[in-house]
Amino acid sequence: MEVFFASLEALPHETIFTESPILLLDYKGEVEFGMMYSQANEGKRGAWSNNWSNTRRELFRMQEYTIGIRWYEVDRGLLGVEDDRGSESGISTSWIDLYDRQIRTDRDADASGKGWGDLTLYWKQDQIRYNSIVTSKIALKAPTGRHSNVSRGRLGAGQNYWSFEMNVAGRSALSDNSALTFDIGYELPFGRTRRGYVRDFGVHTREGAGERGVLSSNWAVARSITSTFNLIGEINYAHRFVSGGSGSDMFHFTCGAAKKIGDRLKVKAGYQHPLTGRNAARTRRYTLSTIFSF
Repeated sequence: MEVFFASLEALPHETIFTESPILLLDYKGEVEFGMMYSQANEGKRGAWSNNWSNTRRELFRMQEYTIGIRWYEVDRGLLGVEDDRGSESGISTSWIDLYDRQIRTDRDADASGKGWGDLTLYWKQDQIRYNSIVTSKIALKAPTGRHSNVSRGRLGAGQNYWSFEMNVAGRSALSDNSALTFDIGYELPFGRTRRGYVRDFGVHTREGAGERGVLSSNWAVARSITSTFNLIGEINYAHRFVSGGSGSDMFHFTCGAAKKIGDRLKVKAGYQHPLTGRNAARTRRYTLSTIFSF
């Protein structure tokens, strides 16, 4: 078991979309530069209808470039004694380029938009650390990016409301060189109109409806091929709650890998494939990120 946990410490973020419960090393930080390309092809299999069947959709694509920084702190008691638990904090934002033929302007032109997205702040803490590892996370997303105005055919990189997310992530060893990681979380929107263009689902909130949050759960199996190289497989699920209308569902499968290069550099890459869904675009995603430790 000691060999297994040594490999986890070498690659503390060896999942792609699943939240990792392993925090950073003591008094360390990381800067991550990420890229993601998403696309839903036009045609009869471009989206899922309300009854989970294939339906026609126009072309959707998105390019996203993310920058994030996170740091670790050791918890201290009233007497300044270090606690067994630690916490991790972080901040991130992204630059996004959107294009969607499904949405037209008054002049029948395709809707598009680009710019900086919203700002996300989060805090994560250890809850259990033994053969299983469990952490809790809270995050706040501020609508700092320009939001969409679908009636004018403008797609924005930001959402038109604040949101608060709570997430619990855990990991358990399957063998000396493999582990099961899982998370469950809920993102609750609040303030403003709670309406807009929901990029992850490739839909916009219809007139008379409102966004009521997204429930998500991810399950990942990571296998350490060497102490610095992991292969990853994931199942990703998300459900979008809507008031005054039908919600959305998405199931995806993700495969990827993580590689540690030297002491201060990690690289992750992944591909996410749509399996089934409801009221959502059949979106494929390609991700690549580089992480520098300091």
